Amino acid sequence: MASRKENLIVQSDRGEHAVTVELLPAEGAETRYRASSGDATFEIELRHLGDDMYSLLVDGVSWEAMLSWNGPSCDVSLLGGALGAPFRLRGAVFEESRMPPRATAARSAAGSGRLLAPMPGKVVAILKKPGERVSQGEGIIVMEAMKMENELTATVSGTMRDVQVCPGETVEAGTLLAVIEP
Repeated sequence: MASRKENLIVQSDRGEHAVTVELLPAEGAETRYRASSGDATFEIELRHLGDDMYSLLVDGVSWEAMLSWNGPSCDVSLLGGALGAPFRLRGAVFEESRMPPRATAARSAAGSGRLLAPMPGKVVAILKKPGERVSQGEGIIVMEAMKMENELTATVSGTMRDVQVCPGETVEAGTLLAVIEP
């Protein structure tokens, strides 16, 4: 199988960076990538651990990561270590048949209208109230995690049916924040 390259944008508290990611042939249960930015190149292995948790091996260094899809973006939280700040990947996503099992399920659920917390954090603002119309990609809730604010967007167009959180509330990853009725 020929490799496939994707251009992604990595957003973090350090700004935005362009990264080219190449999907490599799989060896066993992991999904393998080669990522490059500027002169740096990294070999990456991604293995599903359960729920939204993954083992991420970057050039031989192991991380636990939580991945969650929010429309066309993937929010990534590395657990522990100096690189523990969350970041977001934006851009084309590899075909679903090569994504880790939970990632594929999360992407399939992305159009369901259920907005889940992509990472632990604090709800800063509610941008839409129940009964209001929303468009896909429109901001719904602002969360703060690791001193970085993240605007969570609608994965479908429709009517806000329910908002389950309040500003100032601390939530865990995977917490249901809001429901949009398509």
